This record gives sequence, structure tokens and C-alpha cells, in this order.
Amino acid sequence: MHPRNVRRGPRADLAVLALIPVEPTRRTALWWLALIAIAVAGLVGRAWNLDFDDRQHQHPDERHWAMTSADLAALEREAPASGHGTVFGPVLDWLDADVSPANPYRVKESFVYGSAPLAWARGLASWMRDGVDHGTWPAGMVVDGLDALGVPLLHPDGTARFDAGYDVDLVGRVLGVAFDTITIVLVGLIGRRLAGRHTAGPAVGLVAAVLYAACPLMLQATHFLSSEPALALASAATLLAALRLDRSADRAAAARGGALLGACSGVAVAIKLSALPLVVVPLAGCCGSPGGTAARPTWFASPARCSRQVWPSERSTRPRSRDSG
Repeated sequence: MHPRNVRRGPRADLAVLALIPVEPTRRTALWWLALIAIAVAGLVGRAWNLDFDDRQHQHPDERHWAMTSADLAALEREAPASGHGTVFGPVLDWLDADVSPANPYRVKESFVYGSAPLAWARGLASWMRDGVDHGTWPAGMVVDGLDALGVPLLHPDGTARFDAGYDVDLVGRVLGVAFDTITIVLVGLIGRRLAGRHTAGPAVGLVAAVLYAACPLMLQATHFLSSEPALALASAATLLAALRLDRSADRAAAARGGALLGACSGVAVAIKLSALPLVVVPLAGCCGSPGGTAARPTWFASPARCSRQVWPSERSTRPRSRDSG
């Protein structure tokens, strides 16, 4: 009798489910522990001797960023913006180029870097400085904790060694260390995703994380106020979001995946325009992949269909058994 004609009961169904490969929870936990250990090692290397140059701004780009930040701080003191005066005033102030503290073109004719990393560094430095000067919580606790861990944010008398002006560089370096440590984890996830979670993926992910954690270029970049750590994080997040696009016909899941990919892409371009080629690749893959009908152009195809064509699922690439129809 053909196996298809055999009447299967509950026990047979359970037997079939038992054959489905499931990754052991213990193995997954050990993999995450190894990845976290690699990230911690990378964090130590990036935060080690963070003030190695004693605030001399030896990197020309960092010096230019510090001078731009100092000019913005001086402009805000001399001619403070009136603001929009509404409940959404702070948000509108940041979006208004004439008064935005994140717009370097208010004080510079040329700023070839993305404005987002400098704005984040200045905002974090202002928040942390307020915690030191006025004892506000949790900003003061964050500064004390970082200083105790070896990041020299305070003078011996307890005053701050940083501000939102020319001395923003040290806080920007701390922010870069945090960004790049997260990137180590994302690189590990990308490697595991590309190689397959149930094959060599876990090992490939750990090797990729080790190689990125020991990358000399990023170890150097995190010791300066620059856009590279934030750009690397946004680029890795964009690639991972593209790889995790929904592969089913569930439109809600496809919409969530597309929204996440769009958000990561937008942040990457806001950090630095050089991220545009990376952003174009997954978006072009979804918009230009074959599909659709004559009445509807291909760029209106659903994200789920596009993701199945660009990144086929394991079921579609798995060889069919001999007794399949």
C-alpha cells in the first residue's frame, strides 16, 4: 500500500513532528554566550585608553567636528533660537534648519559628513554635562559609572572634562564604542543567517564576529569622534533587516519587515551619504525583482513576494524526496 493511503492517527502525527529538526535550546544559549563574550572583548579593545591623545584632536576630521560643535555652542549662547513655542516645539526646532542645533551649516559653509553623529554626540554631552553640574539622575550616575570604569570624564575635583562644544570629542568616542560593540553582535547574526542556522551558520557567525571585533580599522575609528562606528552599525542593521524580510504570504509581517528595512536605510543615509549604495541594493531587489502581472508593474509587487524571489526560503531550495508527487 502506498504511504499516502495509510491512515495516520495522532501517534503518527506526533512521530512526523518528531522528525522536524529543532535547534537545541542549550546549543543556542551557548552560542549567544560565546557571541556576548566576543562582544565584551571587542568592547574592551575599543574602550581601552580612550583618551590616548590627552584631548589634542590629532585626527583632522575630529578636530573639524570639535570646531564645528564649538561654533554651534557659541551661536546658541549668543543668539538663542526663539523656538516654535508649541508642544511639538523641541521636535520642530530640530527639524527647522534655521534653528536646529543639529545643522552644521549654520556655522560652516562645508560639512561633508552626515550631521546625525555630531548631533547625537552633542545631545548626549549636553545631557551628561547637566548631570554633572546639577546632579540630575540618571545622567550623573552614568558619568560616574563611566569614569569609574576608566573613561576619564571627570577632573580630580569632580568637574566635567567635556561639554557640548569643543570638548564634545570624548563623549563622541564613548558613543562610537557603544555603537561598534552592537555592530559586533549584528555581524555575528548576519554570518549565522547567511550560512544557515542549522548547518555551519553558528560557527560562521562567531568567526565573523571575531574578525570584526579584531578589525584594526574599527579599533582606530572608535578612538576618534567620527561617523564610521555609527555608519557601520546602521549598515549592518540594514543588511540584517534585508535578510530577515518576511518569506511568507503574511502581509502584516511583510509590512513590518519592510518598515524596519526602510528605517535602518534612512538612518544609514542620514549618518553618511556613502551608505546610499548599500541601501539601494535591497530596495532595488524588492522593487525590480520579476513578478507581478501585466496590469500591475513589478514595483507594486508585495514585499513578501519580492523577499521570496530575492532570498528564497529553505523549503523552496530543499531537494524534493523521491516519493513526492
